Amino acid sequence: MDNLPENSHRSRYGIAKLQDHNYSTWSHQCRMLLSEKKVWKVVTGDHPQPESIEEREKEKGSALTDTEFKRAQKEIDNWDENNEEALRIISFTVSDPLQAPISYGKTSKGAWDELKRVHAPDDKQRKFSLLRHLYRIDMARDGSLIDHERVFDELVQNLADIGHSIDTEELIVLFANSLPQDTFGNWIQAQLAFIDNITITEFKGRVREEACRLNLNGLR
Repeated sequence: MDNLPENSHRSRYGIAKLQDHNYSTWSHQCRMLLSEKKVWKVVTGDHPQPESIEEREKEKGSALTDTEFKRAQKEIDNWDENNEEALRIISFTVSDPLQAPISYGKTSKGAWDELKRVHAPDDKQRKFSLLRHLYRIDMARDGSLIDHERVFDELVQNLADIGHSIDTEELIVLFANSLPQDTFGNWIQAQLAFIDNITITEFKGRVREEACRLNLNGLR
């Protein structure tokens, strides 16, 4: 996996690099990659940086024994190795123009947090902007359903990233309402009576089936 060719948009790890528009997708894929490499807990801070030898000796009030020194040094070396691995993955999956926050963050956790502050700031203005976009999104009559799903999902994920989740029934209604009414209107009315026990993914699957039946653009 690490030996895959790298280009301007795709990293050596096989996932798309972070650009200005794809933070949600990138953060999910990069998180999975960091978990696979067993370094995600370093990024989250669940595995914090261990104290230095000097700090431990200061707390103890005396020099560490040989056994204590070796144990402490091993913990420090392991953490440094994991942090460097995580930082390397983050850096190699971010496009060149967006690298600055990584250097500001210094550690892998710092880099991840800085990138989130830039691309997914947790503020009311961004939340209202995303909600307004989600409630107003409309699929073009001759547009691609696949592309429309992608935009819809990114808006929902962006909101989730800043702590705003939307329940399943509302997501289904929002997605249904975003479809061309002259094409899906009557079909949607029939479907909405049965949304109590289905997920948004199942509903989008039904929409795809109907789009295939209608031979719509993007699902021919």
